Amino acid sequence: MKNRILSVFCILLLLGGCKKKKEGIEALPEATQVGKNTFGCLVNGVVFIPKAPGIPISLSTSYQFVDGKYLYSLYATRVEGNDRKSFFINAKDVMLEEKMYALTQFDTSQSFSGRFSSSVGNISDNYETSPSLQGEIRITKVDQVKRIIAGTFWFDAENKDGQKVEVREGRFDSTY
Repeated sequence: MKNRILSVFCILLLLGGCKKKKEGIEALPEATQVGKNTFGCLVNGVVFIPKAPGIPISLSTSYQFVDGKYLYSLYATRVEGNDRKSFFINAKDVMLEEKMYALTQFDTSQSFSGRFSSSVGNISDNYETSPSLQGEIRITKVDQVKRIIAGTFWFDAENKDGQKVEVREGRFDSTY
């Protein structure tokens, strides 16, 4: 009897020690605000986390004052074989504050925009926000001393053929 109980206990320990692969929102990096250089989101329900073997920068953030205007850009890319997926969030003439901004069309005025690009080999597709397909970016941390920008985002975007992409549960914590 003791052997049977011991066997059951060992099996339960082994099964309990197996790690289940995280999926969906659970697979995204946690939303932090300390400059961890993380980025993640769901693209039509599929997890996107930057990863680019052989490319030194799969996540890049820039925030600078140029020609009298603040310019902000966040770039993340994932490369697997000849398949490349990239995100761009840009802002023109906006001094970042800890608040929510609309992601619309990138133009010459104060604006934020979002873009998702997908390419396989020489064939690429760009999905962009617009006045009719928008989203939001919520800046949750701006630290100009430690050079940290963190936040969350979501957006809907469309390519030139009218195909749409839904980006959800986006989060980033980056240094610039």
